[in-house]
Amino acid sequence: MHHGPPRHSRHTLKTLSLIIGSLSTSIGFAAPTLEQEIKITDIGLHFDGTKRTSNRNDPEVINDEAYHYYFGSRITPHGDSIKKHKHFVFMTWYRGGKTDRHVMLSRYNTQTGSIATIEFPHRHTGYQNQWWIGESHNTIAVGISPIDDTIHLLYDMHAYSQNKPSDGSLADDYFRYSYSLPGAAVVEDDEFTLDQFVKDVSRVSEGENDYKHLSLTGRIDHANFSGLTYPTFFLNTDGTLLMSMREGGNNNGAYKFSRYEPDQKKWTDFYQFNTLNAKSFGERFNWGLYGSMKYLNGKLGIGYQRRSANNNDKYLYQNGFYYAYSDHPDGAEQWRTHDDMPIDIPLIDSDEIKIYEPGNLVPTTAKNQVYIVGGFDWTTTARGDVHFIGKVRDTENDIRVNVHTYKPADSSAFITSTNFSGADELYTSGDYVYIIGLKNGRPYIEQALGGTNDFTQIYAQSGGRQFRHGNVYIHEGKLYYYLMEKRSGSAQPVYLQIIDLDLPPAPTPAPTPTPVPTPMPTPEPTPVPTPEPTPVSTPEPTPVSTPEPTPVPTPEPTPVPTQEPTPVPTPEPTPEPTPTPAPTPVPAPTPAPSPTLAPIPIPTPEPTPVVSPSPTATPLPTPESTPNPSEPDGNDQNNSLLGGGSSSGGGSTSLFFLIALMSAMTARLKKSGKTAEEN
Repeated sequence: MHHGPPRHSRHTLKTLSLIIGSLSTSIGFAAPTLEQEIKITDIGLHFDGTKRTSNRNDPEVINDEAYHYYFGSRITPHGDSIKKHKHFVFMTWYRGGKTDRHVMLSRYNTQTGSIATIEFPHRHTGYQNQWWIGESHNTIAVGISPIDDTIHLLYDMHAYSQNKPSDGSLADDYFRYSYSLPGAAVVEDDEFTLDQFVKDVSRVSEGENDYKHLSLTGRIDHANFSGLTYPTFFLNTDGTLLMSMREGGNNNGAYKFSRYEPDQKKWTDFYQFNTLNAKSFGERFNWGLYGSMKYLNGKLGIGYQRRSANNNDKYLYQNGFYYAYSDHPDGAEQWRTHDDMPIDIPLIDSDEIKIYEPGNLVPTTAKNQVYIVGGFDWTTTARGDVHFIGKVRDTENDIRVNVHTYKPADSSAFITSTNFSGADELYTSGDYVYIIGLKNGRPYIEQALGGTNDFTQIYAQSGGRQFRHGNVYIHEGKLYYYLMEKRSGSAQPVYLQIIDLDLPPAPTPAPTPTPVPTPMPTPEPTPVPTPEPTPVSTPEPTPVSTPEPTPVPTPEPTPVPTQEPTPVPTPEPTPEPTPTPAPTPVPAPTPAPSPTLAPIPIPTPEPTPVVSPSPTATPLPTPESTPNPSEPDGNDQNNSLLGGGSSSGGGSTSLFFLIALMSAMTARLKKSGKTAEEN
């Protein structure tokens, strides 16, 4: 004899607690929170002077305390400058001020809060090897190979070669690559020193203190390693480290990429996504590209704007949105358009992968009057939504348009919206797209479900220090925001903020949790054959949503399952002379003509066999399929009961209905057990 709370009550309460938790999760989630703010240095390099495209050799420019520049003022942090590996965050920076400029690598330990920093001998060489003119292209990229815990740096390059600059001063210094010994990424703080990096002992070595290498392969190869800019590292799904750079210039450029091979401690020869000198291959004009290669959610992709050598069209510089991806682990082959049509690389005709022309959003057709520079980026979500953003300016008519072009994962066509506030960069985590930037010098975050234009601000810092600019890295649901504080001079403070994004639940709910049942009286199961396509002729239980005017007939000991999903058991008749079904808070639309309605999707212990009091009991057979509450099944009312719908008041009605339903189910099981014993 069982004493204490009825087992079926404990079972019901446990199930309801899981359902309530699921409902509360679907109703809302906490906002992102700032976990930490860590000062990395007080002296990050910044170009605090003015833009100088002429008279660069004037003594007053050279000797000025201010650090003047050629393109832009930003250099720290900039580019692919932050990565997370295990419990470490790696950040690259140049040390200020103007006369210092050393390449630096800092490692922050998230477990101990300690920072270890390595100073490299190399100094920022400036525009065209004029050290007193800052060059914002010359970023420092960092990559970590998780296979052998090596650190890789590519830095201080903007299309240098034996002839650029023209005086030949970089003839043996056009490519700058440093790499570590295996295991260097995870050594103790006191061992995180320059000694972890491999010296250059080639014929172009600059001496005992040279840690720069002139190629990735160990071979001096000017043809393949000159003229490169914009270094980026990324990992594929099996942990292989990849890199990419742009070869060439603004209107005749190509993306090249390579794979690190830990067993050989070197990189493969370059793959080339598109060809240089496209005019030599039948195109009307040469073209370059401004964008990026990214490895996102199992695919290597490329998104860019084209810069054509045609100087007589309406575009001053760039035009178009272009996108392609590869299913190959390192992008060596299997490249496709957005609609999965195969393409060959190196690509010659960029129009093969064009997805949209934002320049058509403005009316001008005059020469060089459409300006599409800045505010461009792209990303893809885990489920395959593709997003592009950009900014268009019609100089002739003084029209400015922010554009968001996107393709939902289940769509074959792109959608373009100008109802978009604009942004500079896009990021993704799971099925969501993020805009992350600075407003009034403080971080803010906007979020949209992938495949939509519904951006909502979910985070904004209202106080604290103000920042000049920053780099974003997202890893396992956390935002690592690498920022320079807004101060003065050519040496300014640099910080790391760690923000928990508190990722919302996926829009498609995970399978319903299965509670572990408490043993309770049940009829002894009888083995049954596999259902045939036609239903076995046995009495169907009366569904809960279809009350019958007559008493419920005595159930068979064990109904034989049919092709239909397991129906909800009929409630046990009440002690009244005439049995009536349990009341249902949600009225049925009209009585169904057949008792084979789709089941109400509630959590059930189907995967775990119900324990029978008989020692010879066998597990109940698992149904062939369990309906997913998030998938349409022709019964929208049922879908909304567990939070799938958006109508107000659904939460309390759903819980009331579920409590009644679970009580009825328990009573029915108890009744079935009694009947089996009497038979």
